[in-house]
Amino acid sequence: MRRRRLLAVDDDAYRPDVLILDVCMPELDAVELLPVLKEVGSHGRLVFISGADNRVRIAASKLAAARGLKVAANIQKPLDVAMIRALLQGWLQVSSYIERPLARLLQT
Repeated sequence: MRRRRLLAVDDDAYRPDVLILDVCMPELDAVELLPVLKEVGSHGRLVFISGADNRVRIAASKLAAARGLKVAANIQKPLDVAMIRALLQGWLQVSSYIERPLARLLQT
């Protein structure tokens, strides 16, 4: 059921440039989402976050890379908002495919 709902989001208007995914979530974790992201042709960069051991995030990153998905970072919880903002701003400077809405969000 969840998979069907996620696949229903397969809309060209909804193609996020960055997806921040928690590795351990009760309903649907990052690892369960990977096949769906591959199936819908996601080109967004993946940022894995978790309060669990670093090996969990690394394993999720390896699974994502094996599926041909772009892994950008692994971040330990609790999150440092300033660090995430700097990471996203760095991508804006280096990458031309991140669109203007993200740039406006970072200016607030």
